[in-house]
Amino acid sequence: ETRSRTPYNRSSGYNALSMQQLGQIVLDVISPSEVPGNRDWFDEETLKYNVERQLKIRASLEETRLNTELVLFLANDGVALITCYPIMRAVVYVLVNFWSLSKAERGTDCPNELNLSLFLVRVLCRAQWMNSQLLCLMEMFEILPAGEIRQLFEELQDFLRKNLPDKEEYKLRDNNVRVQ
Repeated sequence: ETRSRTPYNRSSGYNALSMQQLGQIVLDVISPSEVPGNRDWFDEETLKYNVERQLKIRASLEETRLNTELVLFLANDGVALITCYPIMRAVVYVLVNFWSLSKAERGTDCPNELNLSLFLVRVLCRAQWMNSQLLCLMEMFEILPAGEIRQLFEELQDFLRKNLPDKEEYKLRDNNVRVQ
């Protein structure tokens, strides 16, 4: 008897289809009105109309630890996290906006935003959407003034706009990973 094997992501070891379905569920719970995998960045005019949705996403992540843990878990499979791209985009927008308006002397003066900033960097590094060596940024957030943190997030925003994660890239990367 031959069984068909469910494809799995070799680099994370998780069932690929299950992870993508979980990504869809997480997106539906955190932001039901978002289109899965929508990777469009908004222009300034459209952005004004999406502020409320972005703030709801932020609140959902801050108020419900399970949501943050699920997103962090999905980051183990970069393809599954692509489904949640609208969540990542919203968090980047919220943080750029907050740090732009903040007059804090240090990141530690704004603990909620600091935690959300650290969460975002951790997720992006785990998903390999940005170089894991940039995890050192997390330590700098605590001592940098808000203006410099804003500049870092603006650069991150530009980087993500120009370097959209691609499912095909993950498939190529996955095929080159040795299963132990």
